[in-house]
Amino acid sequence: NIVYKQLVDMTEGSYDYLIIEGGANDAWDSAPVGEMTEGFEGPFDRDSFAGGLEATFAYAKEHFPMAKLGFIVTYQMPSAQIGRLSDMSEYFAMSKVICDKWGIPYLDLFFDEKFNREVLKSETNEHLPDFIHPNSAGYNLLAPVIEDWMKTI
Repeated sequence: NIVYKQLVDMTEGSYDYLIIEGGANDAWDSAPVGEMTEGFEGPFDRDSFAGGLEATFAYAKEHFPMAKLGFIVTYQMPSAQIGRLSDMSEYFAMSKVICDKWGIPYLDLFFDEKFNREVLKSETNEHLPDFIHPNSAGYNLLAPVIEDWMKTI
């Protein structure tokens, strides 16, 4: 719902891209994953991750029709001790299914084991000092990956 509210606040603007990254806060709060709806009209259960993501995509497609939409399936946080952050696989498996349904390209950082273990070193606090948020070195690793992906959409 936080990302949804941010989109509502941005509605007056014009954007080339809308890149959404979400789900970690849902896992932080141990929100229910929920179920994907059958169609595209809703109603969407915004009290669940799945419903919130679908509501966000529906809003983005309706209010930002010229923007290229994309979703970032965020990196792993296996050492985080808050909520369900240490294993968000259920959230992000669902996000990929929802992205496919809505035709939204996604960058899958979560299920990229080599990136998580060897590049970001997500089991350590080298690039994620609180085991959640990147430091400058972490952003320097993430930025070119995201940039290369954005060129494909």
